[in-house]
Amino acid sequence: MRLRLKPWSGCKPREGSRFIRSNQNFMKELTCRDIGVDCDVKFRADTDEEIMTQAAEHAASEHNLPTIPPHIEQKCRAAIKDVA
Repeated sequence: MRLRLKPWSGCKPREGSRFIRSNQNFMKELTCRDIGVDCDVKFRADTDEEIMTQAAEHAASEHNLPTIPPHIEQKCRAAIKDVA
């Protein structure tokens, strides 16, 4: 039996759905709180690398971390999420 798929109906995908329209523009977001730091700063950018650059600058100036250690970088990258 062959299934016929209907064309995209324009409805929004459910939260957490892996089926997302490719032409939707999502930004990336990370907050210090996402990795367990008591800080409300929010970073938004188009790419993970831009987020990490912002986070590194903030960590150096506000949290006395001149470089982000590998274990914290891993936590940051895992916590970056897509936002509409």
